[in-house]
Amino acid sequence: MKEPRSGCCRCTGSAFLALYLLLALTLPAAAQFAQLAATDDGKQLYFSSKLLLRGALPSDLPFAEDRIYRAGPDGVTLFAERGPLAYQNGFGSGDGASLPQVSGDGSVVGFTLYDICPAAPDCMPPVAAEAYLRGKQNLDLGEGELQLSRNGRWALLTVGPRGPDSHQCTLIDLETGGRIAVPPLPGDVYYSPNFRTLASDGTLLVES
Repeated sequence: MKEPRSGCCRCTGSAFLALYLLLALTLPAAAQFAQLAATDDGKQLYFSSKLLLRGALPSDLPFAEDRIYRAGPDGVTLFAERGPLAYQNGFGSGDGASLPQVSGDGSVVGFTLYDICPAAPDCMPPVAAEAYLRGKQNLDLGEGELQLSRNGRWALLTVGPRGPDSHQCTLIDLETGGRIAVPPLPGDVYYSPNFRTLASDGTLLVES
């Protein structure tokens, strides 16, 4: 099996130029943009930021929240935010819309919304994390943090704290809709999105 792609992305073409200009004109830039995800040709670049950029509306929440933006041929635009789903009591986190991921061809984009209330603005407790897809499929995958394979076929949902023996993981075949429960891993292995890679055949690689 070929080794899966690393977390690095190639940022070329118009998407890179758009983000470069954005960074150059925004101070301080280094801490304001994170979680870059790009297509193979570099024409689409997704990133998270707490800044109010094009298309984003101010929030009444007492803290800044993450939003996901898209840099492409049409410039930098808002791609995803919690909006009315945001937990309104002021005690939720500022994560907001996070973990942007895109397939190599750009046909599928995934992300996670944190601390949301799908049914009411003051739900108790809020949904800690909910995974979504946009593109050739527009789906609410359900509760959990999302990991998307590079070919856009597989999704992994992780529910629970980021630590050993404290989470539930489900592997989803996006072509068939089939779901498989992933057995827990032994020892000090973590399922955090920062320490795992979902290969294009559905194989999950993790770092311990």
